[in-house]
Amino acid sequence: MDGYNDALVTRSKTTPSLEGRLFCQFVAFGYESYLQTAVNKVKAALAVPNGDLEHDKADNMRKEKALLNWLSKMSIAKLMDWFDAVQETTVNTNIGKTRWRTETVERDRLFLRKLGVLNG
Repeated sequence: MDGYNDALVTRSKTTPSLEGRLFCQFVAFGYESYLQTAVNKVKAALAVPNGDLEHDKADNMRKEKALLNWLSKMSIAKLMDWFDAVQETTVNTNIGKTRWRTETVERDRLFLRKLGVLNG
């Protein structure tokens, strides 16, 4: 996460500027820690039967296992890169439609719902 929090570049022309930069890094590391904790909670709850018939369906468990597998390979820095530009895009051409994988979009939506970013 050094690149995100600018931790490698601490030089500054003035003391107030340096103090401001360090304060921003401190706040960013706090948010990073919070996000890591939230992702860990999501990972702990994925693909675990909870007694809810809708949740425990085989298709939902398969999707959650795929999401858990993907998250296990991702660091917070990689997640930040992946979701660097989250936006809803509509592709109206046949060539454009073939570039989008439905599984990826569905997995991303499941992750964002579990994280509490999306409703539903």
